[in-house]
Amino acid sequence: MEDQRLSREEERELLDKIYNGTPQEVNSAWEKIYTTYKEYIIRSLVNERLKCIDRLPDVISRQELIDDLEQAGWSGFCESFLTYDIEGEAKLLTYAKPAMEREINREFFVQMNTLGIADRPYRFARRVDVDDLDFVSKGDEHSEGIDIPEGSKLGGFSTERLTLQLLKILREQTDKDHKVSSKELFELLKAYRNGVYKNTSNEGDNTLYKTFAEMFMELGNDGICITNEKTYVEKLKVDKFKVKKYTRDTGNIYYDHPFDNDTLDRLIMLVNFSDLFDTEEKEKVISKLIDTASRYYNNPLADGGKKCICGRYGTRSQVSCNIIAIQKAINNLEQIRFWFNKYTEDGEMIHTTREPHIISPYHTICYHDNFFLIGMRKGDDHIKHFRIDLMSDVEVMKGVPIELASPGAFPLLTGNWDPEKYMAQHLYMGYDNPRLIRMKIDCSDDRIYTTLHEWFGDHFKLTDEPCEEGFKIVELTTSPAMMVPFALQYSDKLEVLDEGIREKIKEKIEFLNIKYR
Repeated sequence: MEDQRLSREEERELLDKIYNGTPQEVNSAWEKIYTTYKEYIIRSLVNERLKCIDRLPDVISRQELIDDLEQAGWSGFCESFLTYDIEGEAKLLTYAKPAMEREINREFFVQMNTLGIADRPYRFARRVDVDDLDFVSKGDEHSEGIDIPEGSKLGGFSTERLTLQLLKILREQTDKDHKVSSKELFELLKAYRNGVYKNTSNEGDNTLYKTFAEMFMELGNDGICITNEKTYVEKLKVDKFKVKKYTRDTGNIYYDHPFDNDTLDRLIMLVNFSDLFDTEEKEKVISKLIDTASRYYNNPLADGGKKCICGRYGTRSQVSCNIIAIQKAINNLEQIRFWFNKYTEDGEMIHTTREPHIISPYHTICYHDNFFLIGMRKGDDHIKHFRIDLMSDVEVMKGVPIELASPGAFPLLTGNWDPEKYMAQHLYMGYDNPRLIRMKIDCSDDRIYTTLHEWFGDHFKLTDEPCEEGFKIVELTTSPAMMVPFALQYSDKLEVLDEGIREKIKEKIEFLNIKYR
């Protein structure tokens, strides 16, 4: 395999073309690096990682695992590529290899632990003790009890079911503000069994405390919390992963839910106001979010029926599918193929071109309620953007690497690209090339600054040029074509000074004057 790798000189030559070459040289060099080192990832690093196992579990496809490990390795390579110093001593492959191995090992670990079994040693998390609160039993009504047929073994409870029942009770009945003692926990267990199964059988204190100790040993980092954790852990006697001796001094217990109430409020708010879900989907998602909390959590944006607030586009479910496909392509540095559409009089979407678009995708952005893809087309040195809700049949072109198109596009691959600046330079997401524009603003209405920040963020400049009293000169770079409707929209607050744009504004005003005379 060594003879298929690039020499240091070959790497330098290819990288020099990527940074300084013509569009054709850039794409040719990038494709050479892509094909050479992706092949190396497959045949060398991935195969080396798979040598450690004789046989894969039946639930894992070997080819799918190889594909996933290959993509993980390629992700590590691309991460290193963006920070590689061409003037350094190390070869690109040598520099990137640790990152590739790290990502391959990380993906391999995830794939091999399909049952959630981790090979890391158990450690107890340190938590800040909080003041105990009185346990309040509200006598929750459980679902209608299950009628157990006579002679059925369902009336008895195994250790596995005991564990699940205790976990369910902790999750539903406790949180950091509502704790229970071990005695109260076991009383809740009895009430639960009586309400659901009409069965109040009890395993005895020894079994209950031992089961809880094993649950805490397994989940202490991820769910179960006790207020005297330090002393409790010191009294536990654990032989490897087996509890040999336990203590009944559990302190007060509660379940550490995935989201605190404030975070849950905001998540529900985001779902409510999202255009990516219709009303039915919102109700399902909000219900699942609420299910992650204890019974004490109250949904701030829904009544008992979980009514939802809908956006303008309540049925744009295709947008989320498109974004997922685009993101997969971006992660793997692969091109996408799609149709771009427009609406007809009947509200149907039809293609705007005879052939689908083929684009190298770089980013997705949200601009005033719409999502956009940022990318470049082969042989073009101009950045493109497309409304994602108008795209259909989005297909990731697996194995077809993105094309840098021109050296000017390379910043799109780095962390230096500023999406807010791009949106400021493309007012109303216009397609023309942005340029410097000057305008005079009326400072007597201080809301003008809010307007500027709303549309341009911090990407405008207040100059010190002399101007009539109460006015200031502002410079910004944006779409000249879109400045015409913008100037008309805010005609009472600003005046464009660019002569070319002023002429277009005059033409528009004269047209409107005739139209509305």
